[in-house]
Amino acid sequence: MKTSLLFGLVLFVSMPVMMAHGVITGVTIQSPTIIVKSSYSESEPLKGASVKVFAHGDGDTPFQIGNTDNGGYFAFVPDATGEWIFVVDDQQGHMKKITITVNDGFFTTDDNQLSPAAGLPKLTKVLIGLTWIFGLTSLFYGIRSYQTNRNKELQD
Repeated sequence: MKTSLLFGLVLFVSMPVMMAHGVITGVTIQSPTIIVKSSYSESEPLKGASVKVFAHGDGDTPFQIGNTDNGGYFAFVPDATGEWIFVVDDQQGHMKKITITVNDGFFTTDDNQLSPAAGLPKLTKVLIGLTWIFGLTSLFYGIRSYQTNRNKELQD
């Protein structure tokens, strides 16, 4: 009787630990990359877990194979629209399969995003422009002054 009671108590106490072995995935879609973060349900990242990405309509041949980094992250760049299947497996019985849909809007880019100054405020852009103008003007007049002074010294 005591053994049964002790076994039941141990089972009851260890139940949350046994159930806390699921895999949670989070997806960040930011053109041109899709980033998937995988972790155990306790928020511990899946370090070095095997990853396979399958292209839409091709469930047999992986589009990309790799491993998660120490933070549980894996990034890939899809080459077409459609559904992409992402499978992460820690090789210890924990596996998660998710489907990520890539639509036409994923591949369109705004020209402003390609400019390094795209995120700068307007005042900063104006100040940078004025700095270039004054800098080039100073360089021009500095060279001109040097040449004028050199010519005067040669004539004397």
